Amino acid sequence: METIKLGIIGAGNVVREYHLPDFLKVKDVKIEALCDVDIKKAKKLVKLYKLNTTKVFSDYKNLIELDLDAVSIATPNYLHCKMAIDALNSGKDVLVEKPMAISMREADRMISTSQKNKRILMVNQKSRFTPETEAIRKIIRDGTLGNILNIGMVTSHKGPNAKWFFQKKYSGGGCTIDLGIHAVDSIRYTVNTEAKEVVCFAFTMRKNIDVEDNSFLIIKFNDNTFATVESSWCRNPGEYSIIINCEKGSLRIGPYTGYKIIMGRNKSRMSRVLNIPAKSKYGNLYEYFIKCIRTREKPITSGEVVQKSLEIVLAAIKSARTGKIIRLPTGR
Repeated sequence: METIKLGIIGAGNVVREYHLPDFLKVKDVKIEALCDVDIKKAKKLVKLYKLNTTKVFSDYKNLIELDLDAVSIATPNYLHCKMAIDALNSGKDVLVEKPMAISMREADRMISTSQKNKRILMVNQKSRFTPETEAIRKIIRDGTLGNILNIGMVTSHKGPNAKWFFQKKYSGGGCTIDLGIHAVDSIRYTVNTEAKEVVCFAFTMRKNIDVEDNSFLIIKFNDNTFATVESSWCRNPGEYSIIINCEKGSLRIGPYTGYKIIMGRNKSRMSRVLNIPAKSKYGNLYEYFIKCIRTREKPITSGEVVQKSLEIVLAAIKSARTGKIIRLPTGR
């Protein structure tokens, strides 16, 4: 099998903990280059993972000039659009961290560039690649519990380490765009309809930051299903939980279930723990990206697909700022 030549832009925590180790587990993938404006960080990772033949740059443009098949982008959010477009225009397939962009116009440009160049644009919306999400989606889509009445999700941790997350010009928003977007995308992947209205309440507990660190988002879908997403950077330990109430029963998963899926039926006093596969049917997200490069199949988290998740989150941020209900789709 032909080796896929990959370049990674960024050398922060997400690259150290996920991109590098997970790409290195994929057969016939070679990390040709690593880039970070702080070249010392890039060199440390090269040494840590013993990437003796990997080139190191401080300017991403030097990286995308190489003969590469693909580029993985894990940089501050405001850089995603420009870096992705430059990589796509140079003939590379692209995996970009969430959020794909910090505005809908940026996302539009990224998508049109990928289409023009016939290149893959995949977004790292990792919640779609968990066996739990797949199991819940199957139960809902099969109609086992009837129509959804409402969904509640909580996603939280103690907050990011990098300072740029707390500056809106670099991040595009706070916990809502950082954590909430995972929950929003998971909900969209589960339900069989799209959102039509969004309202959000947000506030900031920390000092000296200009983004929200707590938010409560309400989404109304076209079939009048409601979903709520609670996001926070102020909780330790963190939490990721889901409650789905349906006509015939409910599903729930979270720390109170030992992160196992519990299903209950309205006609029974008993509930049961569902058996779920050990891994996603798509495999590891990074493995799946490489598969898409080889087969040329469209990713389940393509730019076109997850742009609507970004739209909901951006509408939420606008709602919190203006105090108004935001109707979808929004203008550009």
